[in-house]
Amino acid sequence: MSAYADDFAANGFIVVKQGMHTEFLDYAKAQIERCISGGDISRSKRRLKQEYLFTFPEQREAVAEFVETIGRLTGLPYTDLIISERHLKVYREDAPQNPPPHKDRHGTQLSIGVPLEVGAASRLILYPYHERSENTFDSYDEFLASLSESEKPENALRGVDPVTIDTRPGDLIVFWGSTIWHERTNAAGAKVLYFKMNALGLDPLGENLAALPLAAQREPQSAAVS
Repeated sequence: MSAYADDFAANGFIVVKQGMHTEFLDYAKAQIERCISGGDISRSKRRLKQEYLFTFPEQREAVAEFVETIGRLTGLPYTDLIISERHLKVYREDAPQNPPPHKDRHGTQLSIGVPLEVGAASRLILYPYHERSENTFDSYDEFLASLSESEKPENALRGVDPVTIDTRPGDLIVFWGSTIWHERTNAAGAKVLYFKMNALGLDPLGENLAALPLAAQREPQSAAVS
């Protein structure tokens, strides 16, 4: 783990290949299929994807272990870390192939992705070494509106080569979500589990597990990080 922590400290992102337990992946895949087949209402306001709330497995210890692991990997105090967003995302078949990069809301110090199904051409695009100003707003739209023309991604990142990551099912990707410009290309049909975390005490969508009754936090089943 120390090598990954060193990489994160140096670069602001890490990719742990096949970093998630198979049982947890099966659990997440089954849950996303239930959401789709059950006609659950998408939480996403954007055309890019459908989005469903992820419900954790039963073991409280597994959730605590996951949070502690992320804290140790990133250097944030895990005793203060909260999971402020937990979403199963299904990208639409007509999702743009090359959408513009964005930054996550202020409450997303850390963005954590676990691909469940991704096309062969799909890539995660990061700009970890350029234009690292923080989104201090509760939404990306507010942040974008606050930028001058020269600061907007189509201008600020022009000519800059991104880090392009071929993420596969079961990989664990962690990066600074509110400061790194990022996007997924060729995402049509992809299914990804995303967590957003912070050590700021922020819970913008009311999804912090610690604020919910235990029965509302989880369903029975397995563990997470391998």
